[in-house]
Amino acid sequence: MIRINLWILLFFCFLMPLTLSAQAEMSNVAEPRSIRIVWKGVEHVWRYSVEIQKLENGSYSNYLQEFTASTVLNVTLLPGEYRFRITTHDILDRPGEPTAWKNFEVHKVIINENILTEDTKNDQQFEEIKNFDEIDNTNKKITENKERSEVSDDQLTENIERINYARFNTAGASLGTAFTDPLVILTLHGTYAPINNFFIEIGCDVGFVSVHENVNSFYSIYPYANLCYYLPFENKIGIFAGAGAGYILGSYNFSHGGNADLNIFTFNFTAGVSINNFINISYSLRTNFAAINHQIAVGYDYRFRQE
Repeated sequence: MIRINLWILLFFCFLMPLTLSAQAEMSNVAEPRSIRIVWKGVEHVWRYSVEIQKLENGSYSNYLQEFTASTVLNVTLLPGEYRFRITTHDILDRPGEPTAWKNFEVHKVIINENILTEDTKNDQQFEEIKNFDEIDNTNKKITENKERSEVSDDQLTENIERINYARFNTAGASLGTAFTDPLVILTLHGTYAPINNFFIEIGCDVGFVSVHENVNSFYSIYPYANLCYYLPFENKIGIFAGAGAGYILGSYNFSHGGNADLNIFTFNFTAGVSINNFINISYSLRTNFAAINHQIAVGYDYRFRQE
C-alpha cells in the first residue's frame, strides 16, 4: 500500500508537470495561416505576378511566386516576416515595372482547447492583406520612410503601358495583295523613331502569283525606305502616314517561252493604323509616274519598349 502511494506521489510531483508542459507547448504551435493578398486591378493587363520573400537571418530571400489573372491571391504561410510585390504583364506577356515591396507579418496562433471553439480558430487563422488602393507607380520617387504611394489611374496606365509612347519602334511582318501583280505579297519591315512622332521604316516586299493567264511563274522583290509621321491616340491606337522610295526587281516567265525582267525605281506613299500596339493595317501606293500599283496589308508588329 505504501509503494502504491509512493508511485502516485511520484506521478503528481514529476510526471504531471511534464505532461502539462507538453500540452502547453502543443497549444502554442506555429501553425500555417491563410493569407489573402488583395490589390486594385488595372486595364489592359493579361495577368499579374506576385512575388513573396521571407525574412531569414536578417535578409529577405525568395519564398514564393504566383501568377494570376485576378486581383486576389490566397496563400498559406508559416508565422514570420514577409514582403511582396506585384508585376503586371501585358497581352504579349511582357512584364512592366514591379511595385515597391510591401512588408507584412504572419503572427502565431495560440490554440487553447478550453477557450477557442473550432469556428473561432478558423477566424483567427484567416488574414486579409490589402496591398494598395492602387498599384504603385514605380516611376514615381518613393522615399524610404513612406509606407505606400498613391497614384491616379492615368499615371498607373502610363506606367503599365510603357510601350505606348509617340516613338514608333517596331519589327514585324505582314501579308497583303496588290489585287494585280503581285497577287500575294509577304513583307518584312522594321521602324526606328529617332524623335517623337517621326519614324524611319525599312522593309522588303516579296511578291508571288500573277493574275495573267499566259504567265507560268512570276516573282518580285521590292526593298524600300519610308519617312513617316506617327500620331498615337490614348496609348491604344495610332495612325501614320509617310513617303519614300524603293526599287522593284522581278521576273516573268511566260507560257510561250519568253521572259521579262523588272527593274523599276518607284516612289512610295503609305498610310495605316496600329491597333493595340501589335496589329498593323496599311495601304501603299507605288508609282514611277508611268504606272501605279496599290497594296493593302495586314500584319503583326512587335513594339519595343521606350525606356
